[in-house]
Amino acid sequence: MRILRQSWGATLSDLRREIGLSPTALRQQLTLLERDGLVQRALARGRPGRPAIVYQPTTAAGPGSEEGFAALLTAVLRTMEEQGPERFGQILEGVATRLAADHGRIARIPHAEVRIRAALAVLFDVADEAAVTGGGREYEIVLRTCSLLPVAQQFRGLCAITRRLLGTLVGADVEQLESIAQGAPRCRFRLTLPGDAGAAT
Repeated sequence: MRILRQSWGATLSDLRREIGLSPTALRQQLTLLERDGLVQRALARGRPGRPAIVYQPTTAAGPGSEEGFAALLTAVLRTMEEQGPERFGQILEGVATRLAADHGRIARIPHAEVRIRAALAVLFDVADEAAVTGGGREYEIVLRTCSLLPVAQQFRGLCAITRRLLGTLVGADVEQLESIAQGAPRCRFRLTLPGDAGAAT
């Protein structure tokens, strides 16, 4: 999203040069963003040959949307918190389960790294900046920014629901090794896949 906002649009080739993902992985992430109403397609005319498809951010993804969403999320979490810690935890768990069900197709992606990046695209607007390393059964994710940092600092449960949802979408055990909300310079996650899940990587 950062790249699309800065240039107000980019072709698949542009995004490949900037991010380094395969066309398949990029298309999967762009499909998710289109479905969520954050990206739209347009034809770039004025060049010789067939018009190129340009992916552009919609007004819903424009400047200030993160701040508005953070304020809304803070209000929702405060209201939930007033229900008491036990009920608060139950609601967060229910939200994670519902979101995982809504994005269940991600769990069916056979290649682990593509699955991880598709899950990151759902969870983070800075997913294109995430570093994903590893292979086989062990992967590590590093994020150096957090658009919901003010919310996460007030509600540590937000990090827990992120881990829960990431693990459900990817089909992995997730451990958070570092957290920006707790003063670290980055968020770092370790993902461990089941014994037979690394075969398709």
